[in-house]
Amino acid sequence: DWRISAVLPRRINKSSVINDDYGNYLIRTTKTGSCCGFCNASRRSVAFSDRGEQRSTCWTLRVFLPLLDMDGNRSDGHSYVLRKKPPGRLLPGAHKVDREYTVQKALFSAGFPVPQPLLYCSDAEIIGTEFYVMEHAEGRIFRDMRLPGVSAAERTALYVCAAETLAKLHSIDLATLGLVGYGKGAGYCKRQARGQTNCLHISWIKKLDLVEHAAVLLPDLFLLYRHNGTYIFCSAFNEHASKYTIQSNCCLFQEVFDYYTKHEHSPQRWVTPPIIEDLKVKARAAGLWNLFLPAVSGLSQLDYAHIAEETGCCVFAPDVFNCQAPDTGNMEVLHMFGSEEQKRVWLEPLLRGDIKSCFCMTEPDVASSDATNMECSLEKDGDHYIITGRKWWSSGKCVCVCMVFPCFRHGQHSMILVPMDMPGVKRIRPLTVFGQDDAVHGGHLEIAFENVRVPASNIILGEGRGFEIAQGRLGPGRLHHCMRAVGLAETALQLLCQRAAKRQAFGKKLYQHEVVAHWIAECRISIEQTRLLTLSAAHALDTQGNKVARKQIAMIKVAAGRMACKVVDCSIQVHGGAGLSSDFPLAHMYSYARSLRLADGPDEVHLSSIAGMELRDQLKRARARL
Repeated sequence: DWRISAVLPRRINKSSVINDDYGNYLIRTTKTGSCCGFCNASRRSVAFSDRGEQRSTCWTLRVFLPLLDMDGNRSDGHSYVLRKKPPGRLLPGAHKVDREYTVQKALFSAGFPVPQPLLYCSDAEIIGTEFYVMEHAEGRIFRDMRLPGVSAAERTALYVCAAETLAKLHSIDLATLGLVGYGKGAGYCKRQARGQTNCLHISWIKKLDLVEHAAVLLPDLFLLYRHNGTYIFCSAFNEHASKYTIQSNCCLFQEVFDYYTKHEHSPQRWVTPPIIEDLKVKARAAGLWNLFLPAVSGLSQLDYAHIAEETGCCVFAPDVFNCQAPDTGNMEVLHMFGSEEQKRVWLEPLLRGDIKSCFCMTEPDVASSDATNMECSLEKDGDHYIITGRKWWSSGKCVCVCMVFPCFRHGQHSMILVPMDMPGVKRIRPLTVFGQDDAVHGGHLEIAFENVRVPASNIILGEGRGFEIAQGRLGPGRLHHCMRAVGLAETALQLLCQRAAKRQAFGKKLYQHEVVAHWIAECRISIEQTRLLTLSAAHALDTQGNKVARKQIAMIKVAAGRMACKVVDCSIQVHGGAGLSSDFPLAHMYSYARSLRLADGPDEVHLSSIAGMELRDQLKRARARL
């Protein structure tokens, strides 16, 4: 004689949720005058509602019974909530309604504001699963944490009430309520991530064909369901809260610091990203490989200058085409001055892209712009050389297999090949560039050489030939650096113009302000000047050789670094604070442009060389006229 009206999710069969057995169970369990208010009435009406918690584990039961109170008067019906396990196969430990009932009953007994739990049924025969019933508490549920439509005064009252409720919850003595065994203390999120990850390995879960790598991504996915908090900074540092604020911040700092430290010292920090390796394969298959080396590519320095400019537009493009420093300079050294054995062992793997190399010249204890200050020593010992000293700013050292190593011997400089795995070679630390480790380019290391024994056959061209080799190496290398700087400046100017066209200040677009318009014009002039000067140096290198083109190469080395710094700086200024962040490449670009004014010799050394060569040229012309 039941009349049942149900509003349920479509996937639930209402007949499996409530039936005559359930009604009879309620009658048996709850008598007239009990806290539930059920009675043995001849007609009943039960309605289901999915308000509130829209899941298949909880329904609101509005029970309309012709109830009689203790005086025999008719009373209205009551609303109750039934909480049950969902049907079907479940994960281990999921939907433990018995646990929920125990916790809720204990909290209610302590006066905590939760609905009163009425009964728990472990008999799955009644409705198919375990369940419990509680009082239905009317209230509002805010799905949008911004609380739209709520006045400021009411919002304040809600926040205060929420804070007071949480404070009351945390003040409850679990031992008094008999809940000591419920919960494992710290590490909740870690346990959740581990538990959910273990579930992915259950046989019947695997058959669901879940997203690949879900187990790896799961901990990070938990972050998606966190809402931005509302912070009240003023109260966090009062006399009552300051101690706990400091403790929580210290804990957070330590967690973040430990994570970054672990990542920084991981060998994976210096591994080339897989996408770069894939692009290398495609570039090599297309014949776009080792284009910097005229003997291999057939290109002149002038031809390659245009390619170098294009690769300069992207920070990782040189790696894709095996045209990255310092490998290019080292390959040129081995190609021009290496023995056949050295070419076989080192040059060929470098040309294939199988290994990396570095160039160690700068020393931490001396002014390395003056090469005669070099302190690292090379001593002959039978069929070996013994190397002792210290180097830093060894580009690419974090990933290289061998190094080209200039050192001092008997008043002259020599260059020798040193494998990185030789005993006595000690990597001290990775150096930072403007606070960044520059891992995208292999990083820079400080390194010590403690009596490193290297076969005498590893010396390049012979003892005392290091300066000669360096001049042959640095000419084309400086040319490539300068053209890449032109490409970098083009990208910075492009970003500047895009930003100036989009952003508005003081009633007009940024480019409509005269100062910004002048920056754009000056940047274009500087780029064109440097490009033409560099192309002129490339032509001189092709037609007159490295020695004759020395002045032009020194000129572009000064001009390119200064130009790139100026253009990138203007672009950063137009971007404002965003230009300093990693949201844009400008900060990284500036570090490269600024370091170019020191790499391969500081501007001041080149300016002195240019002045000396210019004076000699002027004197020659004057004597010729006389």
